[in-house]
Amino acid sequence: MMDDIDVWFPKWPPNTQPRFTYGRPTFETHVGKSGHTWLVPAITVLPNRGDHVYVTAHADHMVGGTGFGGRTLHMPLISGSDFALRGGWHTRAEDLLEDTDIDVRHLRLTYGAVGLHRTYTGLELVGLLYADQAPQLGHTTRIVELAKWLAHDRNEIVYYSYLSAGGGASAQIKPEGR
Repeated sequence: MMDDIDVWFPKWPPNTQPRFTYGRPTFETHVGKSGHTWLVPAITVLPNRGDHVYVTAHADHMVGGTGFGGRTLHMPLISGSDFALRGGWHTRAEDLLEDTDIDVRHLRLTYGAVGLHRTYTGLELVGLLYADQAPQLGHTTRIVELAKWLAHDRNEIVYYSYLSAGGGASAQIKPEGR
């Protein structure tokens, strides 16, 4: 699959690292079944909406929580006003789906690779079978699923490594039955 590159380094390509500074307008609010208010990027603003989900600490959004050290963040809304997130949390797209039925799990930015070997640090890969040329939108499990498929298809252990807005991961995948 990869002829021009044989080593993958766990470093975002220039000017692609996810940022958490928001311009105006950015978010929409949604009240979930729990009563908590969720802030989700408006469809036209950020393509990786699943990386930018926030929720109030309590059903009463006026009650502060301990998220962000109890600070109040002023989140710009698509309406042009701000929402005061009082000690709320940056959270997971899975939790948003469970509480609101809004599914943005497939809209996360990841950058990764699958290879035959890992270096001593565990993140760099050698003997590449696949490597993203640029960060991709998808589920955070997209590289893991590709590694599983390659391990099964090749009937050998492969390694994956990826970066996401929430961090990264690296591991080995054994073929099924091994």
